[in-house]
Amino acid sequence: FYTKLHYETPGGITQAQLDLNPKLARQPAGSFPGAVAQKTGVYNETGFAGVTLRSAFTKDFGNTTSLVVNKTNFRNPFITNYENRKEWNYSGRTDFHYSYKSGSFALQANAGAEYQYNDSYIRVFGNKGGEPDTTQYKDKVHVTQYFLFAQLNMNIGSKLFIQAGASRNEIRYWYNRTTDASQAYPKITNTGPTVSPRFGVSYAAFKSLSFYGTI
Repeated sequence: FYTKLHYETPGGITQAQLDLNPKLARQPAGSFPGAVAQKTGVYNETGFAGVTLRSAFTKDFGNTTSLVVNKTNFRNPFITNYENRKEWNYSGRTDFHYSYKSGSFALQANAGAEYQYNDSYIRVFGNKGGEPDTTQYKDKVHVTQYFLFAQLNMNIGSKLFIQAGASRNEIRYWYNRTTDASQAYPKITNTGPTVSPRFGVSYAAFKSLSFYGTI
């Protein structure tokens, strides 16, 4: 899909101005011009594409794999600055799933991985009547995230339900302010790896009463 969005950002008027004319935008204040003079607004163009492959290896065992890419052009002329941002986002996910049922016992299991990558180029200028002016700063940002996951669901009879799972997550930030020569760039930060286990059990003691616990 493709979307092209534009909306203006008036706001910032007093109650007296609202009573006088509710169509007013933010008025000039001191050395700052108003919203109309600066042509404030948000412009966002995004294209998105994805493909999914579903595979059935057996009646009970299969896989679903997806690949996604999207690109965003974002512009935001504001009172004090003009932001222009370009983003590319990529992601991939694969999920293996297995199911088994015998009488009143049912089992569902799945395991897989997901990878996401963001590439952003952010430029901020002065705003001169709705047009970019002098450069304030320019940033390049790369964000990489991935996680592994597994989950098991079991129905034992008609009353007992057990769920267990775990995920492993990690994020890497890469940041470079290209207009700042006084700092050592790029700056890289890694978050994780973080392992998050989960266990839950539910028991239907009576028709209208169930007990549930989770860790």
